[in-house]
Amino acid sequence: MKLSMYKELLATNPKLAMLFDLSERFPRGPQANLRGHHYESSHGGYYQRHETQLNGDAIRGDKKTTGVYETCTVEKHGFCPVAYGYDVLKLHTWFQKNRINDQYDFKNAVERLMDTTYEAERSEAEQWVMARFCGWSKQATRTRRANRISLRIRQLKRWVEENVTTAYYKVSLSYRDGDLYVHADSEAAAQSQYDLFLKPAVAAVERAECNPRYRGERSDRWGNHGVRYSRHALEGPVGLMQMNKSFSDKASEKIAEAKQKIELLKEEIAALEIAQQMVESYSANMTCSYDYEENA
Repeated sequence: MKLSMYKELLATNPKLAMLFDLSERFPRGPQANLRGHHYESSHGGYYQRHETQLNGDAIRGDKKTTGVYETCTVEKHGFCPVAYGYDVLKLHTWFQKNRINDQYDFKNAVERLMDTTYEAERSEAEQWVMARFCGWSKQATRTRRANRISLRIRQLKRWVEENVTTAYYKVSLSYRDGDLYVHADSEAAAQSQYDLFLKPAVAAVERAECNPRYRGERSDRWGNHGVRYSRHALEGPVGLMQMNKSFSDKASEKIAEAKQKIELLKEEIAALEIAQQMVESYSANMTCSYDYEENA
């Protein structure tokens, strides 16, 4: 795609422009000011020898791209060479919501970002994208583009997890219990928080739900869960209540079910007690009546 057409696509459909740009060997960035000499090789393997990442020194040394370095830098966490001129955390969030693993995912993403109906009005740049990627004969092209974006998604995810460690960490419990989240500055700190504050409660629930005959065998495993990175949280733990809402809702459902069972058990106990008294009373009366008649 020519630079002038890419700028037109940026103006008319910026999300589609970003998707196309990130599938290029040398992305031009949201300001269309990046070129091939701003990049360096990112992989040494044969199959990924054409993959690239930003060269921080080349960007800072070019007056036209000085703002790119700041855009691709997370404060206190450093420069991200696999952000390709875009805001690091916003791009990471977009990648989390738009998984692209194969040519079908890539084609669906393109079709979601523009009107592909027969009589739709499209700009010249959008028509170029549709002709280049939406045809039946373009499967190989879509596959190459999808593989490149998929690789870049993994690269950015790994960079964020390794560098932006202030985050929400997920504790994966059973499907019935839901997941828990903790906020910490590192994985080790997140594990410590879970072990100190939440593990006793989780262990108590797991023990209570376990069949009594197996409690002795599993006593050393209750509450033993690891943590893993979920998403960055530089703004602080403001979203922790919302993220743990799923666990709270499922706990409320289980509490309601348990209370209902208790009421049913109370009814059953009351009925059994009445039945027991009536049977004992009947047995005693019949026995006394029989003895009286015999003696008479």
